[in-house]
Amino acid sequence: MTQTPVLPNWFVTNDIRDKAQVKYELNYLEGQLNKYFELYNGLVSCPDEITSLCARLTNKYLDYLKLIGDKNKSYSFEPLTTDVPLTWGAQLTLIINLMEQAHTVFSNEEKIAATHKLASLNHHFVQKNQTAATLQNDKALVKEFSQLLLESNLKIWLHSLVKLTNQNGTKSIEIAPFFQQWSIEQRTMAIAHCSQAEVVNLINSIFFYKLYPDKLFNELIHPEKLVSVRMRLGSLHHSLELLQSQLFNLAQQYGLTPGVDYLFHGDELPQGIMIEVNEEYRGLIQSAIKNLKIQVTLEDELQVTLERLHDLGYAYKFWFNPNRLIDAVMVLQQRLVKEETSKENKLVLFHEEMVILYSHLTTTECLNLYGYFANNDSRYLLYTLFTIIQGSDLEWLPSLDVKGRSVIADVFEALQCVMESLRIALKTRHVSTDSYVYNLDKQEIRTGRRNREAVFRILAIYGREEVTMSETVEKLFTCIEETT
Repeated sequence: MTQTPVLPNWFVTNDIRDKAQVKYELNYLEGQLNKYFELYNGLVSCPDEITSLCARLTNKYLDYLKLIGDKNKSYSFEPLTTDVPLTWGAQLTLIINLMEQAHTVFSNEEKIAATHKLASLNHHFVQKNQTAATLQNDKALVKEFSQLLLESNLKIWLHSLVKLTNQNGTKSIEIAPFFQQWSIEQRTMAIAHCSQAEVVNLINSIFFYKLYPDKLFNELIHPEKLVSVRMRLGSLHHSLELLQSQLFNLAQQYGLTPGVDYLFHGDELPQGIMIEVNEEYRGLIQSAIKNLKIQVTLEDELQVTLERLHDLGYAYKFWFNPNRLIDAVMVLQQRLVKEETSKENKLVLFHEEMVILYSHLTTTECLNLYGYFANNDSRYLLYTLFTIIQGSDLEWLPSLDVKGRSVIADVFEALQCVMESLRIALKTRHVSTDSYVYNLDKQEIRTGRRNREAVFRILAIYGREEVTMSETVEKLFTCIEETT
């Protein structure tokens, strides 16, 4: 008779015991979730028992993740993708299907990925359905949602959107709980609302000003001030995109015809395309961003800085935009180097910080940027600036005093610093690059229209301690700074 060998006690480690205990608790909670889902599936609102179970599962998945993954790593929740179903039943079906798939994987890497995904989905499920329950019990918010989705007055509609965005904070506005309670006529009206010409024109105007925030004002505004405006416009437009996406998805789920997507998306316009903006929307949009509250975290600050880094490449997309390149460089310098830093140390510190910042770009992105910096557009911009610094006469430019040439020199040095920092960053990746080829002593410079305009803009914006703004615009920026 063959005896089963008995493992010595020392072979069963604490880690094995902990994994077995957590796995047992996970299996029990998953079984309970399946049981409750069979019981309550079909209800309009998610029962509290299921929300509570998913909250417990979230924590338990995170505990299991620490045991099977890197113990020194802090696991954050994966972002919610746009294709996640909007009804609670469909969301839970997605979670249960993934639970079943997770039991069939064997490699540790697959277990980690599946557990991380399950923790994230359960977390988002709890967040969405707790928010929905809170909103349904708040009569004031029900009224706000009705105004948002059925209001024909653009001013009231945009005000309602800002108010709801402020109340929700970083969470997206969930409209599914209200959509479920409306009549077919109200649902159809809400879906059609996003395709109305006036609404589409307003949303696309917000998109346009997100790309070109300086166009929102008649005055010249310092690019660093425009960073906050751009962030708010981006947040506002993102909320509108999510709103439309939810409406169209809900329409399909309820057997209705979704509207046509007339909105612009992304962070760039295609070549040769420009949006015709209704000037009447300016005041409305300024009022909206004035009242929009944004909580800026360290992650947000890094994201804003990285957007300016990507602006370096966007400046060359389709056609060379020297203003965008210069603004990106000068805003990066202002954000990365403290104001009290001496002029002698400013460029040294800026160079060091830029090398670090380039680590956020892929090698392909860095190589593309090197190609842009080495091309004739960059070369002739530097030629133009250096010629002015040297005091050479240019027929299109009035003679400058010492201060004017100093301002041009600051921009020239910042541009060179950004370009040379990229070569150092590539060298740390064991990529050798040729020096940028340009002869700064070039005698005959034919300055193109865009470079001439860039020079005048440098003098107008960066040549003054304070950019004079009207009282209305000054109040707007004061409110923006107070609500950040």
